[in-house]
Amino acid sequence: MKNIEDYISMPPLNILVVEDDYLQADHLAHEIRTSGNHVVGPFFNTNEALYYLDTVQAAILDVRVQADTSFVIADKLSCKSIPFVFLTGYGKKHIPERFDRKLIYLKPSKIAPILCDLQYQYFRPEISPETSIEEILKELVMAARAMMPDQASADRLVDAALNRAITKAEEDIFTGDVREHLNSILKEERLHRAYLYLH
Repeated sequence: MKNIEDYISMPPLNILVVEDDYLQADHLAHEIRTSGNHVVGPFFNTNEALYYLDTVQAAILDVRVQADTSFVIADKLSCKSIPFVFLTGYGKKHIPERFDRKLIYLKPSKIAPILCDLQYQYFRPEISPETSIEEILKELVMAARAMMPDQASADRLVDAALNRAITKAEEDIFTGDVREHLNSILKEERLHRAYLYLH
């Protein structure tokens, strides 16, 4: 299983943390620094965090921040193409549909997979629309191996994602960019059914 130390060799990111629970925020900040990345914050309200968006490369957002939500920050990060994840105790039903493709981690979650997702989103190579399906599949395999604890479970995750993609194509609901669609399916599979592929 990947640990925080496994990510120290990656180039460090400036990671925004928005979390109104002091102990949770302090723990996140400590874990992020231990991984070799830099913490921007943590911030206990959204207004203050908004002033620092130009200094960050990724973000971890609690959904409910005091009497507010972090959605205004999420919208601005999306406009800037800055990767982020939600870390919440509320679940997906409390998050607007416009963030359907964003990863949601339920509290308490280990920091290693969160950092893995943020680093993958930030460092993955840009692929043009003319990219071959072979290159897209290679990227999919690399993403799965970053998400899962071993190669075998990663390969099973990729197989499941491709099978779902084929089913959607047969039902004529496969639309939009192929790469983004496959990556979205892969993340959904990992989020909801990863335990099925571990053995």
